[in-house]
Amino acid sequence: MDRQTGLVDFLALEVCPALFDRLDRAFPEFGWTRTGRGWKATNREYTKATFGVRPDRVVCNRSLGFLVYGQGTTNWISYISNGTSPTGRDFVEAAHKLAGLAGVDAAGLDLPWTAEEAVENPAADVCANCANLEKLKTPLRPERPGPEPQVEHVRNVVDEVQDHAERLDRYAGREFIGLPQRTLETLDEVTLGLRGLMLLAAAPSDARTALAIQFGTDVVVHNEDACLLFVSLEMSRWDILTRMKSRLAGMDWEKLVLGSGKGPDEAAFTMDELADIEEAEQMMAEIGRRVRILDEQNCPQPTVETVLEHLSQLKAKSGANRAFVLVNHLQLWPIADHQLRDAAEGDAVMVVSEARGSISPDIALLLRPFDEHELRAAYTTHHGQLEGKSEDEQSNAARQWRDALEREGINLHKLAIADGRDGVQKAVVDLSFHFRRFDFEEGLPKWDCWA
Repeated sequence: MDRQTGLVDFLALEVCPALFDRLDRAFPEFGWTRTGRGWKATNREYTKATFGVRPDRVVCNRSLGFLVYGQGTTNWISYISNGTSPTGRDFVEAAHKLAGLAGVDAAGLDLPWTAEEAVENPAADVCANCANLEKLKTPLRPERPGPEPQVEHVRNVVDEVQDHAERLDRYAGREFIGLPQRTLETLDEVTLGLRGLMLLAAAPSDARTALAIQFGTDVVVHNEDACLLFVSLEMSRWDILTRMKSRLAGMDWEKLVLGSGKGPDEAAFTMDELADIEEAEQMMAEIGRRVRILDEQNCPQPTVETVLEHLSQLKAKSGANRAFVLVNHLQLWPIADHQLRDAAEGDAVMVVSEARGSISPDIALLLRPFDEHELRAAYTTHHGQLEGKSEDEQSNAARQWRDALEREGINLHKLAIADGRDGVQKAVVDLSFHFRRFDFEEGLPKWDCWA
């Protein structure tokens, strides 16, 4: 290693890691506070005056520098040099200053401590080492796998005990860890709320989008401190809004769109129907300030950075401090686990998919329709009318019941909580799907519609 390269490596391998451990003392103006991945700023006055952003937009998850969402990265040498990239003697002096802030003794090291020995622009090398922080600009549809996940700085457990206690204190006394959607009560009970990276998997045409829209709607209806960012890579936002409105009005999609009056002299809607529509519109207006939908028309080529920017804007405008990020669907978003998690650090992220794919979710939800055996078993449990009948007779009866339900606008589904991490229990929930108004209810329908 030559003497010039040695100075840059000394900063990157020794000074910056030591600085990362004491960031709150080295740069108190940010008001740094620990997070699960590194540090975040808390001094609103300073970040607003210096960068024009809220403090939650300034993070340090790598030792070499910090990130301002929407503005890019800054290495520590440039930061202490008033935003410039120093050269020559200025660089050497900045390196000395940074070492002092990090509490690292550089005395006696065989390094280029004179201007003549310094690299012409070594700060550029440090900047190059910060390239990993640029991962947030990776497209949502990359041609090749994204960059490696961010790695937290290693500390002994004795240095983590207090941080761990503070993390647990955030949940003490709460009913849920994540965001309850309230409609499917068993789901809330076994997951403790929607949280982390979640997968909702189902075959095509098995109502996965309808359930995803319901989750998103119910989260913002029942959690006034939460917002919904819906990244729709398939369905237009207008179609999503129509489905939301149909469900909130309790009205079939066809009736909502075309009206119930068919004659030339008939009103399109009855007074009761108009009242239901008005109530749905009021609800959409109430929650709408906390909902944003991105589709091919308003965000044709999203990147992780643009999604983060929209999420930040949505939180700022709505005052929400929690978020539910919904992505439909994974086949149009071939992206790595860590990029999905980083897309909304600390918030709930759900991706919809045809299969589990390559991601490893915190919670895996698998949706599928009842098969004939399950239909037969459900009816037998409540009626006992299939006893003594042959297999053919039972199968025929099951098909008739399925057809009768479909005439009523109902499909039966199983929702399996198939996998989950800490605090998640595996379970299978029976759901009645009212497909004409895109509404899932827990349990089986009333039995008079099975007759």
